[in-house]
This record gives sequence, structure tokens and C-alpha cells, in this order.
Amino acid sequence: MEFVVPLLNADTVPQHYKYAFEACALASLNNGVGNGNHFEKQALGKYTKALSTTFAALRDPEVAKEDATLAAVLLLGLFENITAKTMGMLAWGSHIEGAIQLAKARGRKQLQTKVGLNMFIAVRTQMIIHSLSTSKSPGMDVSWWIEDAVRDRHASECQRLCIKVGELRGEANRLLTTVPRTPDNMEIVIDMIRRCQAQDQACASWCKNLPDYFQCKTATWEDNVPNGDYTKAEVYPGRVDVYNDLWVATIWNMLRCGRIILNSIIVRCAAWVCAPVDYRTTPEYANAARTTVDIVTDVISSVPYQLGWFSKRRDLLERANLSTFACGEDDSSKGLSGYFMTWPLAFIHSLDYLTDSQRTWVRGRLQYIGSQLGVRYALLLTQLNIRIPSMLIFRDGLITRPFGIPGDFERQASKASRPTPSFYASPLVPQHETAEKAKLDQEAASVFTKAMKFSNNVDERRTKTWLEFQHVTTTTI
Repeated sequence: MEFVVPLLNADTVPQHYKYAFEACALASLNNGVGNGNHFEKQALGKYTKALSTTFAALRDPEVAKEDATLAAVLLLGLFENITAKTMGMLAWGSHIEGAIQLAKARGRKQLQTKVGLNMFIAVRTQMIIHSLSTSKSPGMDVSWWIEDAVRDRHASECQRLCIKVGELRGEANRLLTTVPRTPDNMEIVIDMIRRCQAQDQACASWCKNLPDYFQCKTATWEDNVPNGDYTKAEVYPGRVDVYNDLWVATIWNMLRCGRIILNSIIVRCAAWVCAPVDYRTTPEYANAARTTVDIVTDVISSVPYQLGWFSKRRDLLERANLSTFACGEDDSSKGLSGYFMTWPLAFIHSLDYLTDSQRTWVRGRLQYIGSQLGVRYALLLTQLNIRIPSMLIFRDGLITRPFGIPGDFERQASKASRPTPSFYASPLVPQHETAEKAKLDQEAASVFTKAMKFSNNVDERRTKTWLEFQHVTTTTI
């Protein structure tokens, strides 16, 4: 967002950019606690004008390439996140796809100015989140997005790794939902597991080779939740980490989400290969689950810093360590930090591996972001009851399970000797959650059994339900 103020201070501020900025400003003001929707109508009016004037600007090839036009499109996407009331109304993805197309059309020339470089990096960041969220492979290759656009080499390397994760996710999603389960394709899927494991190792290596200003440090440990109410607790019991600034924390959580996605792909691939054997008995599942649990802890430990808890605990953090914002007071809660924290929180909220208390706490933080920091999209995400990767594995099976599979291959899969991972009996997974998961798996097995017996009469209602589930996950998480 560093491009916003310089463009407002320019000698001439194009009308479409001015309208887009005012729409976001009024929407943010409207969402402030106690304002009672006084500015909602005005914000929507500015947004409507911003849309019409931006579309007019896009019709002019020269104006379309100006900084203000790309900035207006990015702010229109921001407006959608600030004001979202229903999933169907959210147009953030279309605005980001438009911004990506504009960045491509602007070419390398945009990197020659500070504002142009900042906007290109902003588009690249949004592109990565969009790619990781939707399983769509990034447009253009990694080198196009990174070359000559390095403001900080450590951050750029992180984004390079995450762009590759997006490519792997898109490839894996196509593979697991289209190819029949044959011995040859099984080798291809096993190779995908190896590639994801190698990429995860590269991500882990990035974490170990950082300068001091990029390191996160543990500031304190919290043992209790006030009144036992996880929905309102600012800190989850355990360690609380601090960072050099909000930007560094955001980069870290982007990488963490990328690693969780890699491990989710590994589990999905393992489930595809070993079916009908329970995928949770594979070593791939044990390793991926352990890694994901640790990463979730890291994300949770970063939340108090990003959502302004330290502004109330000055004994733990010197002012010099607080993030510097373009305007306003640094030591207060910020909508921007909530905006950047929404996706990582929503992402981990959907994971199979969270405990009940963790999920309740994460949902509470999303509600705080939506109701107190003004990013209404966060409230919508608390309504989703999705579990990853188990639901994706279920869907993969419904879509691609080969009816009439060759008997020798089925027997080969069934004979595979797999040790039961220690994680499955770990206290990290509460027993009541394990029982609930087993019940769901039993239902899934029943559907699969029916599908195998009646290859020409697959349960269309269930198939449709899971296809709709895929649509929800790819447009929201």
C-alpha cells in the first residue's frame, strides 16, 4: 500500500483513482465501531463512480498503463474485502486478475520508478495469494515476476518460493482430479510427492538463512485465557512472537501458508496412491501432519503482534519495534494489519489438524478483524465449515476413482505395508475430534463402496455437493 499516499500527493490526481481511494476511505470509516452505517451509502456511491471511471480509463490504451489506473484497480479489490457481506458479492478475485493483466501490459518499464515498483510488488503479492487460494497457476513464469523487481532479496526469494508452490498446487489439482488411477499415473503422482517435499525443504532452508531484521523472536509466554473465553482472547496460550515490522511478519506467514499447502498436496497425493488403504496410516501423512501442526503454532504466535496487542504491553516491546505506517499513530490497532492477517487465519481455520480451542480462538480473531478493524470479509470466512485436506481427498475420490479398477492394482495397493504413525495417537489430536473424523471417514467409505459397486449409477447428489464444495473453497480460502 506504499503507493497510495504518493499518488494522492501528485500534482494531478486522476478522477478514477480519487473515487477509488474515497470509496475505500468511506467504507473503512463506516465500519469503525459505533458509526452505525452512516457512510455506507456514500461509500457505495463513490465505488460506483470509481467502477465507471476506471472502466473508461481502461478503454484508453495509454491511460490504462498509467500508475493511477493500476492503483485504482488494486483499491477496488480492497473495497470488496472491506465491505463484503455475502460470498456471492465478493469480486476481489476479478479485480486482482484485472490488476495482473494490467501489470503484464505495463511491462518492465513500470519497474523504473519507486511507485511503479511498489505497485508491481503489490500485484505480485496479491497474485500469489490468489494463486494459492484458487489452485490457479500463476500467469507468466517465476522469472518474469521476480527479475528486476527485487526490493529486498529475502522477501523476493520467499515470493519466488511461493510462486512455485502456486504452480505445484495448480498442477497437482489438475492431476488428482482428471487422470485415471493406473500404475503409470501412480508413478507421476509419487513424483509429485517428491517435488513437493523438495520444495518444502527449500522453504525450510529459507527460514534458516535470514539476517537479524528478518528473524522473529519470542517476547513472552502466556499461560491462561481470561475467563476461559477463547473467542475474545487476544493471545492463545503459548509463546508470543515479535517481528521487525508488519511487512516482515506478513512475508513469514505467506511462506508458512505455502508450506501448509505443500504438505496438504503431499497428503492428497499419498491418499490417491494408497487408496483404498487409509491415507492416515502412511508416513507421508505422519510427517505432513507434524509439520503442519508446528507451522500452525507459528502462525498463531504471530497474531498478537500483527493485531496490535503489544500497543497495550509496552513493557514487552519498545516503540522502535512497532511497524511504521504511512499516516496515523503507530501504536494502535490497524485495519491494514487485519487485512493482511485475514487470509492466513482463514486458511489455518480450515485445517484438519487444529484442536477445538485453536479453532475457536482463530474464529474469534477473524470476528475481531471483521467487527473491530473493519475488514468485513473476515466475518464471512468464519461461517465456512471446511476441513482440509480431508474434504479435498474425499472430493478427489468422488471425481477420479476408477470404477472397474484392475484387480491386480487394487490388490497391490491393499498389500502395501504401512506403519501406523505415532501422530495419530498423539495428544495433539483430541480423542473426540479423532472420533468425529472417524465417523466422517466411515461415511466417506460408504459412498466410495457404493460407487465401486455401481459404476454406472454414481450418487449424483453427493457428487454435486462436493463439486459445489470445490467451488466454495477455490473462491474463498
